[in-house]
Amino acid sequence: MSRPVLGKIEWTVVAVIAAVVLGCLVWSVWGYSSWKIASAKSAIMEKAGVTVAAFTDVRIGVDKRTVCGRVSFGPEGYRRFMVDPVAAVIDPGQDDGSVDAILWRDYPRACARHD
Repeated sequence: MSRPVLGKIEWTVVAVIAAVVLGCLVWSVWGYSSWKIASAKSAIMEKAGVTVAAFTDVRIGVDKRTVCGRVSFGPEGYRRFMVDPVAAVIDPGQDDGSVDAILWRDYPRACARHD
């Protein structure tokens, strides 16, 4: 009795499955975060009349972490922490204490100092 040997078609199927699994892992690590930021950017751009006040070394949160970026005050009272004028990282909500609700796990990038 001989052992079965994988043919070209079987190897192709195995390679395609491995590529799909690897692609999903890459997406979950890098792509989803970029997609989330791009979605937030689109949501901001759709809102007309958003004014952006820029502050450096903004202290946000209960522990008053110092981060770089901009704070945006929209027409409905939204506050958004932004790394630049268009790419929002997170929108914590409407209420006055909403800036304290920023989830730091959603803000993985470190602040680069530009003195």
